[in-house]
Amino acid sequence: MLGKRDQNLTYQFRRGNKLENENRQKGLNGKEMIVPDTSAILTGSVNLLGENIIVPSMVLWEIARGKPARIIKDQEEMLRVVNPQKNSVMRIREEAETTGDLKYLSETDIEVLAVALESNGKIITNDYSIQNVAKKMGIPFEPCGIDPIKNEIKWSFRCKGCRKVYEENLKECRICGHKLVRYRKVD
Repeated sequence: MLGKRDQNLTYQFRRGNKLENENRQKGLNGKEMIVPDTSAILTGSVNLLGENIIVPSMVLWEIARGKPARIIKDQEEMLRVVNPQKNSVMRIREEAETTGDLKYLSETDIEVLAVALESNGKIITNDYSIQNVAKKMGIPFEPCGIDPIKNEIKWSFRCKGCRKVYEENLKECRICGHKLVRYRKVD
């Protein structure tokens, strides 16, 4: 299991075209940092220009390659855009592997979690896999448009063909070769 979150990690953020280094723990107004995922931006759940909002760069990339690009195009130079450190991304991957969520997290999701880890920020998301890893790591989160998970989700995997249950996520069933589906394990 991973240790306590680092308190004062330094990372880069972009304001327009200027790169700067800055220690971020609280927003400029002393409020908790907010780290939105793509769904939080698309649903309008966050004010992107708030002083305590930091946006992972992959979130902007996800939006920019789709039709909703106009949502952020006019505001992009005013946003605080960050890239997480590699060690934070590795920590997130390790923890997501233990929860069974790694296969279901995109690179953007992993970056959202890593930025929140580094900044001691709160994630705004409607993604249960992000919420599950955040819960396991003690990263605060708030759902947007859905009920939050109450307890850490433990996953099992069931074969679509013979219905054999596995604890680990395999490419295919060892017995019949069908694909496995993830389901919430009931304790």
